Amino acid sequence: MSLSMTSEAEGKWQYISSKKDKTKGKKEKEVSKKVDRASGYLDPDETLSAFAALDSWQRKQDQAEADPKSASAAVTSNGKGTAEAKGIFTPEEEENLRVGPVSKPKKQAAKQEKPPKVKKTKVAAKDAIAAISSKQLEAYLKELERSYSNHQSQCAMVGDYLLKALAEAELPFDKMICEQPPEKAARVPFEYLPSGTAAVLGRWLSSRESPALSELARSLVVGIVEGLPEAKASKQLPPKPKVGFLVLLSVVLREKPSLMAELAPFFLSRGAEFVAPLRVPYTLWIMRQAAAAGEAGVGAAVHSWCTVFVPQILGLLPAKIRQESAKCTMMQQDAALAAIGFFKEIAMDGDSASSAARAAAAAGLRTPDSMTAPVVPNGTIDTVARGLFGGDLELAEPGSKPKGVPSRAVRESLEELIPALRELSSEGASADGFSAEEELVIALQTAAESKGPFEGPGSRLVAECATSVVTALLASDHAFSTWEEKHKKSIRGSSRVLQNLAAGGGAELEELLAQPEKAARFVALLAALRGRHQLFLEARKGWQGASAVASEAAIFSLEGGASRAVRSHARTGLLPKLSSLALALGSAGMVCAAVYAIAEPDDAKMFAARHFPAASMLLRRWSKVGF
Repeated sequence: MSLSMTSEAEGKWQYISSKKDKTKGKKEKEVSKKVDRASGYLDPDETLSAFAALDSWQRKQDQAEADPKSASAAVTSNGKGTAEAKGIFTPEEEENLRVGPVSKPKKQAAKQEKPPKVKKTKVAAKDAIAAISSKQLEAYLKELERSYSNHQSQCAMVGDYLLKALAEAELPFDKMICEQPPEKAARVPFEYLPSGTAAVLGRWLSSRESPALSELARSLVVGIVEGLPEAKASKQLPPKPKVGFLVLLSVVLREKPSLMAELAPFFLSRGAEFVAPLRVPYTLWIMRQAAAAGEAGVGAAVHSWCTVFVPQILGLLPAKIRQESAKCTMMQQDAALAAIGFFKEIAMDGDSASSAARAAAAAGLRTPDSMTAPVVPNGTIDTVARGLFGGDLELAEPGSKPKGVPSRAVRESLEELIPALRELSSEGASADGFSAEEELVIALQTAAESKGPFEGPGSRLVAECATSVVTALLASDHAFSTWEEKHKKSIRGSSRVLQNLAAGGGAELEELLAQPEKAARFVALLAALRGRHQLFLEARKGWQGASAVASEAAIFSLEGGASRAVRSHARTGLLPKLSSLALALGSAGMVCAAVYAIAEPDDAKMFAARHFPAASMLLRRWSKVGF
């Protein structure tokens, strides 16, 4: 601050404030006039000052209209396209105009006392399920039938009913199915359900239409696995199990095990959703519910296992659905071994198929729409052979693991199932729905795709294909004509199969030649195959010509053994009948019988007719008994 004498007031001193003092005074003035807007309070004097400032502004506006020059001088541009009025308000008036809107004072909310937390009483699933009354359930089901005519709606309502009734039930299901023995875990939670209640629910479900039950079963399995973690590295915890769904699904599959076979293609289409490491125990638990229904249930479980697990253990779809849309992801080793162990548990006794599985295969799988399907689906064995012995594995060194194939432990464990799978497939040949002809065609195609050597017995894959072909011939007489028909078109695969059979044939070929009728058909088939590839043989061009040459050599080798088998059957089959006729007809009959025993049938007839006049009557009698 400094002193100055002005010219207007001589002899008087005037205080001139410095810039710093002016700023300080201005801040003090602002602080003194600040309004506590947050509290909603407004000083009445300050409100009046605001109105006074507005009146002053109105007067100056009137003056500006009367004197435009002074008004234009008082307005300058702010550089942003707007105008600012300078000198219209005093600093006090501007401060008064900055008073904001008056807000209402906030009312302090009365503190509400929080109610004490009520601890939920834990109810064991065993007790909750046992408490379901059969009478109450039966009354509820009758009410459902009166309220809903649609079976799908009725089934959905039953699911909701059990889900709500058992919502508070505590069941450590994830721990049980992962840690307890499989047989014991499979009985949970069905064993908690009273027998009377299970009977009421089972009878009611059996009377529902098949489409409604199929939709119900699909909804239940989706609800059970929903939200479950897939990999062990996941930090996600399994959700609380839906006990009501578990109870209902166990009853449905035990009552209608064929529904499991209907669910299998759905499981396969969802890829890893049902075969991820942490979900495999749930999928196996579901299949065990069907397997608990006796022989029919075992058949349904085997069928669904072949459909769901075989492709995803190997990462390879069956030949007949290669072009169809299906998700196929190779399972991890632990999950794959668990699935293989399940098959051994329900379908094998030692190294062979169990009696229950064989009985189920012989009967075939009865679907809800009254159709019959093979327990081991067509193409299953071919898929196993391609996955274990085909592709890069044919060219790989022993003990090595090419990229994209299962681990050695999985391959060795799965290979142990092949005899049982073939046995069940053969048992099912007599059942409707099994197609030996389809198995034969698939085997010829797979043999043609082999990467192994073309000449000679071929690779292990070709050997498995040859076994499948002979098994088809044993199962169906129509398979002979099917091979004859497909030989020319599938000459590469057919040639490899013939070469493998000529090199050894295996036990299956011996079994076929041991049957007189089958042996005779096989000899006729070989002659027919020679005629089918005759044009290729004469041309000797390209791979067709090479295949024809190899086929011709193999057929020549096979014909010798097959013909000897036929002649052997002719002798052993005729001797008992000829002996009885010889005793009845005397010496002439004995001579003819001896001739028949040591010569071809046509030559024997000519010899007997020429040298024994009574032979004509004897021959007529033999013709009547089928000689």
